[in-house]
Amino acid sequence: MPILILCLLAVSQALHFADYNDEVFKSASKPVIGMLTLPNDIDFADQPNVKAFIRTPYVHYFESAGMRVVPILHTLDEEELDEILGKINGIVFTGGSTKLNSWGEDGEIIYSQYVKTADYLLKSTIRKNDNGEYFPLMGICLGMEVLTMVTSKSCTLTYTDAWNHTINALFTEKAPYSKLFKNVNPMILYYLNKYNITAQNHHWGISIETYKKKEKLNTFWDILGLSYDRGMVPYLSFIEAKNYPIYAYMFHPEKTPYKWEEAEVDHSIIAIEASQYFSYFFSLEIRKNNNSFEDYEDYIEHSIYTLTDPFLGPEDEQNFIFKRVDDHEC
Repeated sequence: MPILILCLLAVSQALHFADYNDEVFKSASKPVIGMLTLPNDIDFADQPNVKAFIRTPYVHYFESAGMRVVPILHTLDEEELDEILGKINGIVFTGGSTKLNSWGEDGEIIYSQYVKTADYLLKSTIRKNDNGEYFPLMGICLGMEVLTMVTSKSCTLTYTDAWNHTINALFTEKAPYSKLFKNVNPMILYYLNKYNITAQNHHWGISIETYKKKEKLNTFWDILGLSYDRGMVPYLSFIEAKNYPIYAYMFHPEKTPYKWEEAEVDHSIIAIEASQYFSYFFSLEIRKNNNSFEDYEDYIEHSIYTLTDPFLGPEDEQNFIFKRVDDHEC
């Protein structure tokens, strides 16, 4: 498996390297991502003054690759979302915990406001790309879960024993030719495949069986990689949209450089190098988009550092907290 990956990627890298360099030199120099906030229904449920939040490691992780971050409040209406979408260069759905849905009396699924907003952002991303605007989206862990839910219009999750679990990844034959990995240094995929360096932190995942039986999933997404939980149950760990710059993975690349209290997270230099690849990749992706704020003052008005209050949360982790009550109650 490792030798096959290295050989395939060496060929792929040679084919795409010239195009990759052209993309780099033509890319925008001041990219901004919109990061969807999480509700306080689980992590800060006992603190009613907290209306929404974003965990600091995600912000620092993407900033380390030259991106700036503005929050997308999950309570915004469509008009307000459209305004932000016209200014930013891409979207990130972070990991975390929140209630995605409930069930009605007759068994129908009722989506949370967070899921409804994520659904609108995904549809907007697809529409933008269909109209010729290159607009990428990335989902991490919970972000991947909600992306599969809204693309399939159904519940996609199966229990997985992968909380605070660091494991390797097994890549499919599509990985070397995918948008996500076609320009990767072959050693990165070798590291990810050989060593237990992907930090998993979830109770739920998407099984191969679910992917196969849900047509809306398998016609929209390609599987690039799988991982196994503690019970050796496989689940999808890397996926990308077949026809759009939309990517998702279950592992937490931000934990490797920024989370130290979780014993299972690998902080080795090869884990750091592999982690950095995904932020650099998305940094290049969003630089293909030419949206911008009107001026620096407009950006500052929307910046995460302007709109949030600092808060030291669980496990002494700083979070970006939204306390102000305005028209959106956030």
